[in-house]
Amino acid sequence: MHRLRMRRLAAGGAIAMLLAWATGQLLSRDIERRDLEAAARRRSPHPDCPKPSQTAKNNNLLMQLGLASDLDGTAVLYMQEADGLIDDAGHFRLDLPVAELAHILRIPSSELTGEDGRIDPDAVLFRAKAATLTTEAKAKSREIRKRQVAQGRNPDGVYGEWIVRDHAFTLNRLISPVGEEKIVLEAIVRAKLAVMPKPGDGIRAVSAPRGQLEQDEILFCAGMLPVAEAGK
Repeated sequence: MHRLRMRRLAAGGAIAMLLAWATGQLLSRDIERRDLEAAARRRSPHPDCPKPSQTAKNNNLLMQLGLASDLDGTAVLYMQEADGLIDDAGHFRLDLPVAELAHILRIPSSELTGEDGRIDPDAVLFRAKAATLTTEAKAKSREIRKRQVAQGRNPDGVYGEWIVRDHAFTLNRLISPVGEEKIVLEAIVRAKLAVMPKPGDGIRAVSAPRGQLEQDEILFCAGMLPVAEAGK
């Protein structure tokens, strides 16, 4: 009986140790999970940055493959409502009834029409902002990248200081874009169609809510730039 009691006690002790070990493992994993989640939150994009479109995700994937953002590239933010004006072939639909156009753009019809009730060709349909790095920002970015190379890291640093240009697209501007307008519109179409970006494209568009584009100060993030060609 004494031996049986001792065996039971030993078995009970082993089970207790096993339970303690399992509990410790679970606690350790929980702490590790929470640490990882906290680290992920610290690495999260700035909350004011727009949610990346599929094109942005594709572009970020290219960067993860070792390609850096193009310091001479152009980043574009455009009203996400513009996506509804682009058909599957990549053309802007310009012959829509006023009511449907207003519904797509989420604005009152009165903002699109003149006194005769017809669409005003100079009424703003959507806005976009194109940004490039300042000369000083490019120089600082290159210095950052030199230090990254010396540290054995991927040279992808960007010092964010931007020159921003506003674009207000009306019916007339969509029909006959000029200068940078045409380039911006082509980038918007590629973003809407989720076309995989190519290194050296030179421009990249990301959609954003209307309210964000109407703010006085727009936050551009380094990751909005297109990727550069290898070796540049």
